[in-house]
Amino acid sequence: MSKIYLKRFRFSGRDIDSFVVPAKILEVDSELRLPDIKENPYAPNIGIIMALENGYDGYVIDEPYVEALLSQNVNLRFLTYDNIRSQIINLDLNAILLIGGSFDSPAEYYLFPEKLPDTHHVSKRSLAYLDAISVAKQYQLPVLGICAGFQMLSGYFGAKMYTNVVQELCSRLPHKFDKRQDAHAVAIVENTRLAIICGNKPEIMVNSVHSEGVAELADDLPIIVSARSSDGNVEAVEIRGDWFALGVQWHPEYLWRRSSEAKNLFSALANAARKYQKGE
Repeated sequence: MSKIYLKRFRFSGRDIDSFVVPAKILEVDSELRLPDIKENPYAPNIGIIMALENGYDGYVIDEPYVEALLSQNVNLRFLTYDNIRSQIINLDLNAILLIGGSFDSPAEYYLFPEKLPDTHHVSKRSLAYLDAISVAKQYQLPVLGICAGFQMLSGYFGAKMYTNVVQELCSRLPHKFDKRQDAHAVAIVENTRLAIICGNKPEIMVNSVHSEGVAELADDLPIIVSARSSDGNVEAVEIRGDWFALGVQWHPEYLWRRSSEAKNLFSALANAARKYQKGE
């Protein structure tokens, strides 16, 4: 595979850097790498599906995701939307991070699909996430979903979603808030994987940057609720059993430098990747 190096870029009006790669230079067997990073050949490889940015002809990944994972001594691999299965296999991935973003889940995932706008559609990004979850399920590849990634993971395994959390829950919580600030508390469900990751604290403070959300889960689903906010919104889910597949509604990539619980989420993914790498 030919190595292509991402470039650091600051989009107008944003307060963070991103790493970008123009679509025109991508090849079928491209292997996307970060610039100026000395990799550890013995560290696990964690794949991140990048995003096509509006107004930019290419793929983008925001630096907070990159920094949070690099702090865990892992190698990063970056995926585009096409041929997800072959990318996961060819890049020898040991875990996948599904980042947040603004894109639609399949209509059948929603409690009230009739409320969806006429512009609602399942995009290539949506399909890429669904393909990645399918492959991860097949190979029991560790997965962490953040915000929209959490929603896609939840919906894939049978959860239903709100089209608008605040309206449909009649909530007064600030679900759409500054990503760098704590917005509200979430209660952690006892005896869950997330509870262990969060040091068995009964609740933690999180940020919140979302409009849609996950509603109650049926008891017979392969996923369970592992955190919720005081208005009843599901804030985290995880797969039953030994497979590390976990999703959170909040954005720990903006909190990990000051929040041990946020940092522990990335540590847990990295540790799961190391176990997978060793065949454990």
